[in-house]
Amino acid sequence: MARKKKSSFLRMLGTLVLVCLLGYFCYMYINQGIVLQRQNEQIDRMTQENARLEEEYQKMLDEVQNKSTLEYIDKYMRSHFGMVKDGEIRVDIVEE
Repeated sequence: MARKKKSSFLRMLGTLVLVCLLGYFCYMYINQGIVLQRQNEQIDRMTQENARLEEEYQKMLDEVQNKSTLEYIDKYMRSHFGMVKDGEIRVDIVEE
């Protein structure tokens, strides 16, 4: 009879260990799914941020290329420094 109790105790202990291991593996699987989902969301946010920064960079690059044209430089010099070309007359409007 002692053997029977010992045998059933070991069987119950083995079952308990298996249930605990199964619970642990389920917990790890679910936890990894949550971590993976968060990482995918972060990748999506970073992809969107990268696209926004790429667009901003392209706008700045276009602006720099535009500002290096002679037409822009001529316009800038005329408006900010009052420069005139040969044969032109400078007219300043003074409000009273």
